[in-house]
Amino acid sequence: MGMGVYVSFSFRVLVNAEAMNAVESLGNIIRHRKATVIVPRGNSHQVVTVPVVSGEAIRHGYQFELAKLAKVRGIKVCKLCEQGEFVKHGIEDLISKLEPDLYKTLSSDDVNLRDKEYAIIESCAVEDIAGFLVPMRNVQIKRTSRVEVSYMIPAIDGLKYGLDTQFHVRHAPQAQQALGQQGQAAQPQSIYYIESASAIYTFTVNIDLTGIGQVSNCIYREGNDIKIDCNKALDPSERVRRVELALDALAELIKRGPIGGHHSSYSPHWLPGSAVALITRPIPTVAYPGHYTNFIIKTRDLAEGNRALLGGNYAYVLVAFKDDKVDPGVDVQGISEAKYSIPEFFMAVKEIALNWVREEFGVK
Repeated sequence: MGMGVYVSFSFRVLVNAEAMNAVESLGNIIRHRKATVIVPRGNSHQVVTVPVVSGEAIRHGYQFELAKLAKVRGIKVCKLCEQGEFVKHGIEDLISKLEPDLYKTLSSDDVNLRDKEYAIIESCAVEDIAGFLVPMRNVQIKRTSRVEVSYMIPAIDGLKYGLDTQFHVRHAPQAQQALGQQGQAAQPQSIYYIESASAIYTFTVNIDLTGIGQVSNCIYREGNDIKIDCNKALDPSERVRRVELALDALAELIKRGPIGGHHSSYSPHWLPGSAVALITRPIPTVAYPGHYTNFIIKTRDLAEGNRALLGGNYAYVLVAFKDDKVDPGVDVQGISEAKYSIPEFFMAVKEIALNWVREEFGVK
């Protein structure tokens, strides 16, 4: 096994008039997801309820970008992931009908757990990168996601957010008149309310780059022997392609914000303000969340501290992004790799990450 290459991102995004994450309907009101957060105030802390977007909503958007890009690039994706339905081979009847050859491998008592996991990751890049749980009758095949995503919550420094309930009407006067007052349960013309939010959101994404394309179920039986071997992996050049896919799909997500629902009439005003990426080896380091305007400097200080602590066993490169108009208060002083557009930012991250990953995989 190699040493491991990891990347951790923190983003700050100004999002106006979004309804990306609804949670329930109360009568004719569709509520926005909320969470309780603790905010430092003076010498104490305050409890505040704020609009949020769940990590699950972000993950869904990210996996959809993965599936679309993989299809374009000729990287394998299973039929359901391609459709944006991330069942992840989790329903036996669907696998047996859609992918009978794979089903034969997964349901066989003669194939060990490691080889079953390999069969799935080989057949679908989304499940390789974003994990799965397949509950077969005789065994649970599990792979933890190589990508970790936090909730998207308003930055707590200066805590700025808004929540409104917007009035909407489905206008159908002719259909309504034709029905008359017949006491129909479903009226053609109806009013409803959607709760929308605006905030400077921050969220974190961590990716285990060298875990992509490699099995995680390492303990298996061979005849009467029990063995441990984590080296089973896809072809190294395919793994590099999938690492690039994982980074490019995140770039698409950050450029456009295709997260959650209501995009047909509530497409959010999505403006990335700032970001930091921390590429490390051989151990992961999580970037500081973007709650304070010095989060990029704090991330660099954390990485420098790790390098002093661990000596030659730790290497890092930091890349930053800032849009002066959207996020003017963010500090990037002394950051040599500071970019001023999202494509530039991701190009710089990708160049470093892919070079390190190629070294780890032995790919020229």
